Amino acid sequence: MLSRLIHIFLLSLLLVQSAHAAMITESGGIMTGATGIEVNGILYDVSFKDGTCVSLFDGCDQTSDFPFDVSTSSLAMGALKTIIESTIYTNRPRGFTGCTSLVVTAECYLLNPHSFSRSDEVNGTFLQITLFTAPRLVESSVIITDDTTTNVIATYTLWTRQTSTTIPEPSSLLLIGMGLLGQRLLRSRSKRLQV
Repeated sequence: MLSRLIHIFLLSLLLVQSAHAAMITESGGIMTGATGIEVNGILYDVSFKDGTCVSLFDGCDQTSDFPFDVSTSSLAMGALKTIIESTIYTNRPRGFTGCTSLVVTAECYLLNPHSFSRSDEVNGTFLQITLFTAPRLVESSVIITDDTTTNVIATYTLWTRQTSTTIPEPSSLLLIGMGLLGQRLLRSRSKRLQV
């Protein structure tokens, strides 16, 4: 019986790891961003904002203005894509801040700049949300003065690193429960042996 408890305990340690869940943020049925997105072991929050690259990314004149390089940008946008695919927003391009025009919008691009192709053009990993197909990542470019406020099919993603990485650990509760169960089983076993 004790070996059985030990096996259950070890199995629970293998199966249950500390975890966090990224959560979307929304207002009035419109997705405004997400919190707790893990990128290379670091947690980020992302919000969708309209404007120009120049106004949103500290002048948009050097790569240090962007939160990610080329490869990390793809990872971040891939993580965001995974989150969006698990929500009602998967095929709702008008469900995102910046893409809510009253005109029928068949697609929305979430723009994440990472480098420059020319002095007036920025490259980025864009997440394309459409009515009829699954979201997909696209590498493309945009003029740094293009304003997404007037471009109803695009909005920028602003990533901020979370300052606190306090992640609730569901395995703690499981371990306490397993310990209490083990004590209960040992107590009932010792009572049976005394009789």
